[in-house]
Amino acid sequence: MEYEGEYILNASAAVVWRLLNDPDVLAKATPGIQYLEPLDGEGKYRAHYDVRLGSVAGKFEGVFHVTDRIMGQQFTLKVFVKGSPGTMDVTGTIRLEAEAENVTRVKFSGKAVATDKLARFGQRVLKASARMFTRQFFKQLEKQFILPHKEGNSGESKLKRRIKEWKSRSK
Repeated sequence: MEYEGEYILNASAAVVWRLLNDPDVLAKATPGIQYLEPLDGEGKYRAHYDVRLGSVAGKFEGVFHVTDRIMGQQFTLKVFVKGSPGTMDVTGTIRLEAEAENVTRVKFSGKAVATDKLARFGQRVLKASARMFTRQFFKQLEKQFILPHKEGNSGESKLKRRIKEWKSRSK
């Protein structure tokens, strides 16, 4: 199955880049993911998913690997997961394009190969599921990490706190 799309985020490309390369953010925003555990090597994680696709539900273990980074612009994401309903091997490219000062277009394209029960769904069902999971991911990314608190709220936004954390880690 081949899949492509794009999503507009109301944040600068630099902020979106940091969020998309933060394993804690990815673990919280990715539907079905339970955790990402760092493995040896830059950008490589053990992943545990608990996912439901139509009538098939399952727990999946696998490897989540970010490669070919071009800082602030694009990276390749390789995911291989295995569970009782089958396996899923995904390779995709994520590209960032600054639309305006605080608007970023995220373009993605990739290919997925499924086996066993997952493969029996067919491309149409898998594409619809991929679209649904992608929408959920970006909505969670916005809700949890991009949208600031409403004005008048005395607390800092999550995004501002995350930026402070990143700056303190880089010192």
